[in-house]
Amino acid sequence: MSLTVGRISEAEAFSGLAAEWQALEEELSPRLPFATLAWNASWWAHLRRRTLSIRDEFYFHTVREDGRLVAIAPLMISVAPGFGPLRYRHLQFVGADLQLTELRGVICREADEARVLRALCEHLAAHRRSWDSVRWSGVRDRDALKDLPGGRWRLRYTHAIHDYCLALPTTWAELHKSRRRNVKESLRRAYNSLRRDGHEHRLVVITRPEEAGDALHRAEANFARRHPNLFRTQATRAFLADCALRMAQAGQLCIFELRIGDEVVASRVAFLLGKDLYYYYSGFNPQWGRYSVMTALVAESLKWAIERGCRTANLSVHPEQSKLRWGPAEIVYHEYVQVPVGLRHELPYGAFRLATHVRRSVRRAWRSLLPT
Repeated sequence: MSLTVGRISEAEAFSGLAAEWQALEEELSPRLPFATLAWNASWWAHLRRRTLSIRDEFYFHTVREDGRLVAIAPLMISVAPGFGPLRYRHLQFVGADLQLTELRGVICREADEARVLRALCEHLAAHRRSWDSVRWSGVRDRDALKDLPGGRWRLRYTHAIHDYCLALPTTWAELHKSRRRNVKESLRRAYNSLRRDGHEHRLVVITRPEEAGDALHRAEANFARRHPNLFRTQATRAFLADCALRMAQAGQLCIFELRIGDEVVASRVAFLLGKDLYYYYSGFNPQWGRYSVMTALVAESLKWAIERGCRTANLSVHPEQSKLRWGPAEIVYHEYVQVPVGLRHELPYGAFRLATHVRRSVRRAWRSLLPT
């Protein structure tokens, strides 16, 4: 059966497609919070740009086969400058932010990816006057975008994002036994140091919507000790609060807190998507750093996940030693930029890239000046 691509409105995407979107997202492996309706709707509500320098326009598409929803492409057109006759139109996926959306791209099953991307390429080629370049993110099959249809294009490979998923057995004892010696030693030191100094720790898991707000504020205080620029602006705080509430209402939010007495010494926001647990941002009180409280928090949250029958713990992106030592499987997502061949197309794209880099550098510098 051939695939049919259609553009949809904001209302249709976030209301009319809710049931189909959820059913499709539940078939993904691994499941990601960034593929949920909650994440995309919250991001669009709070983080889309509407300034003189750049403006994001809604450009979502669906891909269907015999009426059945096969994929959602949560696209937007970033127009720079935001107003005026000489504007550059860069087509990309929702989630173009500073490190908040870790993975983004077409929402579809891995088995459908190649034909879905080809159908989208053919559709976009037929609507060539609507855009000047396309950023394809989150592509798992490196051959999926070969031989682009519909014209003469230059496909540039930009970078890869590495995601780390830990397969979970049925018991903590089995997981602990199968880990390398350095992991076992780190766990032993973390627990023994707390015990030696007379500190009793406990794991508290916040999942209820009415408790999410206060827990998120406590987590943000710990985030700031490790990630000083992420949640300082009004827009990013509003996004995180809105998205967390939506996820909590769907039973998908987990805020893990390691407490010693009444003090929260380490926090981690995570998302429980069926049998998949996704670890998001974390932080700890540096006064408790010598006790390796983050190691203890990860171990306690893994025990919690195993007890609830989770099949994977997604340790998120970036090859940090704290993740790699657990021995996770690596999933590689590729990113490309599609630009028509010719200097009259490539020079404007180069100017757009430079302007984007300057804007982000200014935003980083400005955020670093904001109070914690």
